[in-house]
Amino acid sequence: MKVISICNQKGGVGKSTVAYHLGWGLYEFKHKVLLIDMDPQGNLSATFDRQENCNAMEIFSDKPKLSSEIIVSGIENNSISLVTSNIHLSKVEFQISFKSYTKLRNALSMETNKKDKWDFVIIDCPPSLGVFTVNALTASDYVLIPSLPYYYSLLGLRDLMEIVEGVQEEGLNPRLEILGIVVNQLDRTIVARESLNVIKNKFSKLLFNTKLPRTIKVEEAIQAKKPIWLYRPDSLAGTAFKEFIDEFIKRVKRRGK
Repeated sequence: MKVISICNQKGGVGKSTVAYHLGWGLYEFKHKVLLIDMDPQGNLSATFDRQENCNAMEIFSDKPKLSSEIIVSGIENNSISLVTSNIHLSKVEFQISFKSYTKLRNALSMETNKKDKWDFVIIDCPPSLGVFTVNALTASDYVLIPSLPYYYSLLGLRDLMEIVEGVQEEGLNPRLEILGIVVNQLDRTIVARESLNVIKNKFSKLLFNTKLPRTIKVEEAIQAKKPIWLYRPDSLAGTAFKEFIDEFIKRVKRRGK
């Protein structure tokens, strides 16, 4: 079981969109996937039309759990499971201690001995570096960072990497690795191209080769509750997302953790 946090403290970079398509894509590659929505905005849950409950709250109870009764099954032949979130999760953040960094890891570890395991656990993190994000990083093997090709998004990459280093060095999760940076919503503007060159220069070893294009078709697909390659099979965005998922799987296999 590989656990991947999709993380960036900047909002609007497409974390939930990447998480949704990654879950679908891994399913199409015959993998069993658990998606965990750790964002109180609940965008990932809403895309699956399951935002009415906040099952993620159970992770932060006195006895953390991730049991079958809080997993929404029945999505695509039970190959995609979902732990849901909504605005009620934000209430929990004020009630739990910042020392409770291992709640999610403990909940996941309780599941590893059960027959209904997952090949991948994808965690959609909130746009912050608070207790939910640190819980996700502590529970993860890898971090996947979506980033926009713009100046403000670039500023946050170094801060996020410092948080990852802190999780490693403080002993919360020494094995945590950054899987890579995927550039999202790339357009043909000069500003975007210049920013992309900056990312290449600073983070060339981390950058995914596939870049996800900016197009309204992706938003239309999300509203239709379909991955872009099913909504518009002939679209450039659909091709790009599938190429990214293939690259993602190959990169995880190369790491061999």
